[in-house]
Amino acid sequence: MSTDTTTNITWGIMNYLIYFDESNKIDQFNKEYSYYGAFGGFDTSLAKLVKKVGQIYKENNSVSELHFTEYKSDNNVKNFFQVLHSVLQENIRINILIVNNKDALRAADNIGLSTKELRNLFYIKIPERLFYGITRDLFSYVSKEETVNVKIKIDCNDEYDNLDLNKKLIEQMNSHSAYRNKNYRVNKVISQDS
Repeated sequence: MSTDTTTNITWGIMNYLIYFDESNKIDQFNKEYSYYGAFGGFDTSLAKLVKKVGQIYKENNSVSELHFTEYKSDNNVKNFFQVLHSVLQENIRINILIVNNKDALRAADNIGLSTKELRNLFYIKIPERLFYGITRDLFSYVSKEETVNVKIKIDCNDEYDNLDLNKKLIEQMNSHSAYRNKNYRVNKVISQDS
């Protein structure tokens, strides 16, 4: 292994981590939009980020996670901006998809899909598209001769388990990599509490 001093990347096998979560389900009919998001980064960048966020929490005497849905007062605004600033300083890729629930349900109805069938299709297609968007440029950061091991973490969800989403995402992502000669391999998709 050697190191490129201009980018601080060690040549060899790189580890890349991707996290996925969603907010508002398409069949929560009181919600206008569903939000799907993924972010990814090399393990070294994410380790630095976790350390910085921990320091921010310590400096601001904060013990809770930063959930925008729980943002109810300006008391935590400093934490939010400091964490956001830290994220933007690291080599992190973020991909977000917003679905207009009414449009999606209308499209499903037009082709005779139930809401459950639509959700099942979305649960496979949307994460796969988000992840591919994050991984397609990995080799702008590393040499084409290197292999990048990718590990994906998704939120714990019984519906994901029932669809065998973990296995399907591994197949889809490795299919993209082989077909497009991207030289990454998804070795693991695990469920983790968001």
